[in-house]
Amino acid sequence: MPRYIPYQIKWSEQNQRYEFLLDGLADSWALRSEWLEQIPSFSFQSRSGSHYTARKETKQRGGTYWCGYRRTQERIIKRYIGKCSYLSLSLLEDIAHSFAKPSRPALLSSSAESQSFPKLERQTNRLRAPSRTTPRRASFPLLLSKLSPQLVERSRLLTPAQ
Repeated sequence: MPRYIPYQIKWSEQNQRYEFLLDGLADSWALRSEWLEQIPSFSFQSRSGSHYTARKETKQRGGTYWCGYRRTQERIIKRYIGKCSYLSLSLLEDIAHSFAKPSRPALLSSSAESQSFPKLERQTNRLRAPSRTTPRRASFPLLLSKLSPQLVERSRLLTPAQ
């Protein structure tokens, strides 16, 4: 279940500007370092409607920085935003845009995949099928090296020690 975040930065279509909301009500704070140092997290909604949660994190050496998080399907994606002093609305907008782009290529449908990669599919099936010419011993590669006759004759090893 998603957590409720009282601090929000949202694009207002009516006013054509970003609004800072505290518990859903407009707040007079601007995006300033004092405001960012006091709050642990906020949600951001861009002009295009893309949204994510920004959380303040602390490094082991004592510095704090902001990271953006967004859930897509069953994964949570994390993006580094920056230190409090470097945050700006344009940077937050860029991060929202990066979340909107897919991080990996979309999966092909099964019909498109079979048309695009028919040779690859046949080759993988051929590799998986057991061959009839392979001896049964090949399934035990470690034992095969120990049980096979030696290639170099070592008669001195076979004579009993005196």
